[in-house]
Amino acid sequence: MISSLALCALLCFQAVPDGSRTFFHGGRIYLGDDLGSVTEALLVEDGRVLAVGRKATLEAELEAEHCTRIDLQGSVAVPGFQDGHGNILRLSEDLAGLDLSAVETGRGLQSALVQRAAELSPGSWIVGHGLRLGELKGADRLNLRSLSLVVPKHPLFLRLAHEDQALVNSLALELAGLSDADNMPRLRGGRVELDEQGRATGLVENSAQGLFEKLFEASHEGDLEARLLRAQAELLARGWTCIHDMGTRPATLAALSGLRDKNLLRLRVVAYLDGSAGLSAAELSVDPGQGDSPGLLSVRGVFLDLDGALRGRAAALLVDYADAPGERGELLFSRERLEILVHECWQAGLQPAFGAVGDGANRLALDTVRTMLAIDESFGDLRPRVQFAQVVSTQDMPEFPALGIVPTLEPLRAARDEILLDARLAGARAGASRAWRELAPALGPVAFGARGSSAVPDPLQVLHAARSPRRSQTRFGEGLAGDAALMACTSGPAFAVGEEGQRGQLRPGYWADLTVLDRDPVTLPLVETLQTEVLLTLVNGKVVYRR
Repeated sequence: MISSLALCALLCFQAVPDGSRTFFHGGRIYLGDDLGSVTEALLVEDGRVLAVGRKATLEAELEAEHCTRIDLQGSVAVPGFQDGHGNILRLSEDLAGLDLSAVETGRGLQSALVQRAAELSPGSWIVGHGLRLGELKGADRLNLRSLSLVVPKHPLFLRLAHEDQALVNSLALELAGLSDADNMPRLRGGRVELDEQGRATGLVENSAQGLFEKLFEASHEGDLEARLLRAQAELLARGWTCIHDMGTRPATLAALSGLRDKNLLRLRVVAYLDGSAGLSAAELSVDPGQGDSPGLLSVRGVFLDLDGALRGRAAALLVDYADAPGERGELLFSRERLEILVHECWQAGLQPAFGAVGDGANRLALDTVRTMLAIDESFGDLRPRVQFAQVVSTQDMPEFPALGIVPTLEPLRAARDEILLDARLAGARAGASRAWRELAPALGPVAFGARGSSAVPDPLQVLHAARSPRRSQTRFGEGLAGDAALMACTSGPAFAVGEEGQRGQLRPGYWADLTVLDRDPVTLPLVETLQTEVLLTLVNGKVVYRR
């Protein structure tokens, strides 16, 4: 069943007919260039920007009978927002599951689980997200045994608000092959938490979550297209025009292709295949070019996650954690294995995107790119990416532009992990990490990802976090200027995928991806950023969301 929001997106898509001109006027239109240029009118034809300039000048060239006029009525248009690190499958699962962000007590959680269990047949997965376990009253009574008693006939997976951990019950552990605490398999980059008696507590961390995700995602493949449509509608309503989908799985790519073929795909999706377990010859032979002429679906590269998160000390560091001497996290790939995978990506024409949180993982990514460039300088044409780049050694900072690497930073995660960073790194190393986040935009094009926001990624939350000044220490240095933050959500991601000549700006010849807001995200006071509303979203010149 298609939700009302998804239906609205489908209906809005028909608002601007093919082959016509659309004339935007009556507001401020940011072109998205380095100069921060603003114009008052924009003319679109066949999905591309035809001309920009003064309203009177463009109007003189119009043929009224072939033109649709959109009066912005004082609102502000910017190049369409692009999420530099998204996961549309996870979003679709979250939207179909329980939103636990408002649950305040352990008893309230149990009631929500009992109610959901009554709605499902035995054996069906109960999936939830947004649980704030640390703030939950009565959380100390939530464990594997109590959760298993509440929902004994349904495997359970509840992702915590910070996304690095999840709660599960006994049936879920059994299905994942992790029920025998005495013979727990080694989980590279993740773990099942055990208590002092060696019993599972119900908490799983980092990459261990993937074992459960694959199980409940497989159980929902029959209605995957409907779930993706709902996720698409929510993203368009937030003003996103493109998502860089990191870790795209075969079933997801097939479902997205099906939606495109049915003319139901409205959001532009740039897919990065899941390379965590390597890729088959068939997967590597996928056409890396645009899947269709307007570029709504393409396979650009391969996502290679090199380590885990700081919270569970799974991020790979160069020296010990400040709060856990002897621990440095763990790399998920050996240097030799990673070089083989990246070489295969290069031969297939697929861009490698390294997921690197710790400075050890970032060093491995840089060294791998350096090795590939030594083999053949043309490797740089792929424009390799590093996602997260949360902790970077001072000596490695200038290597990013020197090697042609585009970093994707996450302002929301950086703000959320501010206190955690002090605990895990402390002193000069924590300060250097913050300096990196402040310095990175000056080193070259930077993309922003929206992980760490609410269930549905919100570009306005990203802009707010990026522009926010320092609190006790810092978020992003003194806070980025509004135009720099906007570019990291528009032209930066376009550059990261090699489309800086086609998208990310509103200049003649570019595809007309626009987000229209009720106020100016560049100049407005910071406090008003989260009050801003999306009025219109357009992809390839077509209205795909209207408030």
